Amino acid sequence: MNAGVADAFPSLDIDHLKVRIKKCKDEITILKIWMPYVNEGNIDIKLLLDSIIKNGCRYRIIICDPAMEEPLNRRAIASGIYDLNSYKAAIEKNIIYFQQLWTELKKRGHEDKIQLRLNTGFLSTSLMGFDDYYIFGLYLNNRFANLGMQYKIIKNTEEGSLFYQELKEHFEFQWDNAGKEIRFSPSGYTIVIRQPIEVETNAKQSDNSNSLPNDKI
Repeated sequence: MNAGVADAFPSLDIDHLKVRIKKCKDEITILKIWMPYVNEGNIDIKLLLDSIIKNGCRYRIIICDPAMEEPLNRRAIASGIYDLNSYKAAIEKNIIYFQQLWTELKKRGHEDKIQLRLNTGFLSTSLMGFDDYYIFGLYLNNRFANLGMQYKIIKNTEEGSLFYQELKEHFEFQWDNAGKEIRFSPSGYTIVIRQPIEVETNAKQSDNSNSLPNDKI
């Protein structure tokens, strides 16, 4: 099976992202602490609205729970850019953005095309999935993930590339086990605690006779 690494970029190209949103006819999945380019006004709500109404695209999005101060504070210290309160405010601004999108979708009967959940743990990978590939980056020191190296992993065989499948499984695990979800309504939104789904890992395990003791790994 091909590993599927197709390209690498020094940062996330917003113009490329806009093109992919316009072309999406299936689903876009997002796993991030928060989305700076949304708050900065680079992704207009109308762009997402058109992708849903005209093309039938849907969105499943996971961002960090702003109430999880310990992991956010660690990330704030590592990034050297935002402090804890700034991270929390940025996440809450993301939620308001998607509340506005949901409101417009509700008017058109497409409110089920966007789902937003909150991760209550630690995120090490920034991930965006499109119809046929993923873009992922890492949360490195002294930068936002979208300003650092981005890797393009394509689904280039019928069964899918090795890395593509691993990233897909990672997102689905995070989605199923997100601790909270956002429920939008015409009057605002509420944060609801979820019951995580027990998901079996696909990690390969060797039998005990061939495995190393824990202290040798």
